[in-house]
Amino acid sequence: MRNGDSESLRIAVCDDTPDDRAALERALAEYLAAHGRHDTVTSFADARTLLAANAVEPFDILVLDVVLSGTTGIELAELLRTAGSTAPVVFASTSAEYAAASYGVGVSYLLKPYTDAQFGVAFDRALAASAQRRDESVVFKCADGTGSATW
Repeated sequence: MRNGDSESLRIAVCDDTPDDRAALERALAEYLAAHGRHDTVTSFADARTLLAANAVEPFDILVLDVVLSGTTGIELAELLRTAGSTAPVVFASTSAEYAAASYGVGVSYLLKPYTDAQFGVAFDRALAASAQRRDESVVFKCADGTGSATW
C-alpha cells in the first residue's frame, strides 16, 4: 500500500502489559487513521518475539515500553541496533527515570499516561527520522540481478 507518495511502513509495538499495549495500539491506530496512513502494525508482548520477527523482516519504526519483563526497552533497542536496525524508536514509560538514557537509541520518550497530542508529536518525530533514514539509504544491486544490499 501507499501513503501518499511514501511506501507503507512496518511498525512494531512492544509492551508486556496488555492494557498498556492496547493503549499504544489505540493511539497508533488513531494517529494513522487521522493522517490517512495504511502502515502495518504488529504488536508483541515480549522482547524475544520482537527480535525474532525483526530478524526475518526488519521494522521501520519501533514503539517500545521501557520496562519489559526480563529486560528494558532501551536494552532491546540496543540489541536491535547491534543487529543492524536503524529504525527510529519511540519509548513509553510510567517513569522519567530512563529518559536520558533513551536518547542514545530513541527519538522520543513518552510518559504514561500520555495524551493523543503527545503521542502525535512523538510519532511525527519517528516518521521524520524514518523518512530521513530511507532518503539517506544507498541500494547496491548486482549487475546480473542476483542480489542487492542497502546501507
